[in-house]
Amino acid sequence: MAGKTKVKAALDAGYSPSYAYKSSFAMIERPQVKTFLTEAFLAKGLTPEKMIQPVLDGYEAKTKVFNRGVGGFVLTDEPDHDIRLKAYDRAVAAFGGIPHAVEMPPPARPGLIVVIGRESDAKPKTTESTSPDRPTPSGKTFDVTFRRERPE
Repeated sequence: MAGKTKVKAALDAGYSPSYAYKSSFAMIERPQVKTFLTEAFLAKGLTPEKMIQPVLDGYEAKTKVFNRGVGGFVLTDEPDHDIRLKAYDRAVAAFGGIPHAVEMPPPARPGLIVVIGRESDAKPKTTESTSPDRPTPSGKTFDVTFRRERPE
């Protein structure tokens, strides 16, 4: 699986294209597959400490600049923010801070949107959107805005 996407690895392992595209993430998450991958990493000498070391090095990355007098790159004392932020992103992802696509809620579909404000923000008044047979508990009526979005 080295250097391959999950889908490519599944295709190379003999899975059908439809199964590989739909289930490649789920296959990697199976306990048996995780155990196999962990054992393979450890057999090659890849320990958790070695896996995290590049991220830790990234937290201390310094900017390199080209120096004509030296004829090459020179390491400065200035932090390389791009590398440091990438290291931060990888650490956050490793600890589960970035949700996977399957954990993200689907986007709201176009249609009726109800905007509701706090009672303290509303000015009591009667509007068309308030139903007379359903009074509010306090006896006040509030302005509720209904807006319909049309799909483009």
